[in-house]
Amino acid sequence: MNKLYIIFSFIFSMIMSQEFNPGPYGAEYFDIAGPFNITDLNGKLLGDLNQDDSININDVIIMVGAILETIDLGEDEYIADLNDDDVIDILDITLLLNRVLYPDSYAPENYWDFESSWNGEDNYVFIQYDPSNNNSVTMWSDDCPTNICPSGSDRLTLLEKSELNTHYFFVSNGPNSEQDILVIQQDFNRILEQNMSLELQEHWKKHLHFIPIKTNELNNWISDRLNGLYAFSIDRFQRIKQAGYLGNPAGFSGVYMNFLAHEAIYHDYEWNALNEDSSTYDEI
Repeated sequence: MNKLYIIFSFIFSMIMSQEFNPGPYGAEYFDIAGPFNITDLNGKLLGDLNQDDSININDVIIMVGAILETIDLGEDEYIADLNDDDVIDILDITLLLNRVLYPDSYAPENYWDFESSWNGEDNYVFIQYDPSNNNSVTMWSDDCPTNICPSGSDRLTLLEKSELNTHYFFVSNGPNSEQDILVIQQDFNRILEQNMSLELQEHWKKHLHFIPIKTNELNNWISDRLNGLYAFSIDRFQRIKQAGYLGNPAGFSGVYMNFLAHEAIYHDYEWNALNEDSSTYDEI
């Protein structure tokens, strides 16, 4: 059988089956991202609508009130959107009741779990501060010339360029890793409040993840993958992808965090090219 046919058959089978693949890391032709969970400072206990650090019948009552529009959840409305479909309805109540009845089946507070969050529609970009990597140190700075970042902020430009189906994870391997992450989280919170609508603020709160654990202490494959690197990503095929050049191609200078938005844009291009409706072109 033609080898090229075999490869394309494999790619097509991946397209047609977008269920979570548990790995292992390094399966078939690509490195497949396996399960992991991380501590996320931006994480809140989904379903904890009264924010008492537990899931119980009181939260169910509040969710019913939110659906009947007798209770306004305000900016914390996303905590009630358990299936992340931007609508609070009976499906969320069902999921909340499951959390009440089977609490041991769900990740603890402030954890983000890849396997349960995987949907085949999002891209995931990991950004590391590593003092032993000069490119990483430069990238972590928010300095950016106005010809690349009109606002002067590399981080704001990252969000402005990014597709909304992109998650960013920030992690540090520095000696003060937790402080590194607290500082960058505070800066992104300021950027959101000053530059984004309430709707976009809510969106990015669910897509910006801040990991207070030192990279080499994560106790999962993320530690190994980021070793010596400033970034990598996971595309919509669940493949692990190396980050490309982050400098200005006009003169090949600088290392800019906002260029990581191009990674996810290209991942979407690959996905859309392979999923294009056959009626839009002639195949020869």
